[in-house]
Amino acid sequence: MDGKYRYTRSFALTVFDLLRFGAIKDVANFLHVGWDVVKNIYKSKLQRFIKGCLFEVNPKPLIKVGLTLLKHMNGILNYFSHRITSGSVEGTVNKIKKLKRQAYGFRDMDYF
Repeated sequence: MDGKYRYTRSFALTVFDLLRFGAIKDVANFLHVGWDVVKNIYKSKLQRFIKGCLFEVNPKPLIKVGLTLLKHMNGILNYFSHRITSGSVEGTVNKIKKLKRQAYGFRDMDYF
């Protein structure tokens, strides 16, 4: 049990098994609980898994990857609950940068 949420171990295992087949919101709707409860269960299980792996590995790059995953855990889980990415914004930024690179040869802003 984590934080302000109280649930049994069997309920947490059921949630984790259902998460293999659907998103966090789908599982929450199926179980008639708030999606934040499901997200909290998934987050605690994932954190325990990553921390367990960190103690078993020796190479420093792998430890760094594990710590990065723990640092960005909320953002990673938000993707799985909402399925929204920033890909379209990153694509637009990339197009603007490409346009600026192509315009380096222009001397006058009137032709830009």
